[in-house]
Amino acid sequence: MITSPVFAGKRYAVLGLARSGLATVATLAASGAEVTAWDNREQARAIVSPGVTLADPMEIDLVGFDGIVVSPGVPLNTHPIAKKAQAANVDINRALFDVDMVAPHVIE
Repeated sequence: MITSPVFAGKRYAVLGLARSGLATVATLAASGAEVTAWDNREQARAIVSPGVTLADPMEIDLVGFDGIVVSPGVPLNTHPIAKKAQAANVDINRALFDVDMVAPHVIE
């Protein structure tokens, strides 16, 4: 698993816990981030990494989060998370290693 110290001490919400979502949760948690994760499917929530908070990002206050990672299966053009993130001034990323998410931390 790839980890990075750039995520340590930061707060992320992950929406969608299929393959990429679960991998993102595990990587962020192993990197020292505080992670809140959610999927509508109970079986997906049941296998989330220990220490991860399970909460629907549509039901919590997103102010103070450093980012929201949305799994590819979540349609951003129709899902209300995009507007909620914008209102909280929180960036949305499609995948953990989205260039927009990682590049500012590695390119100086």
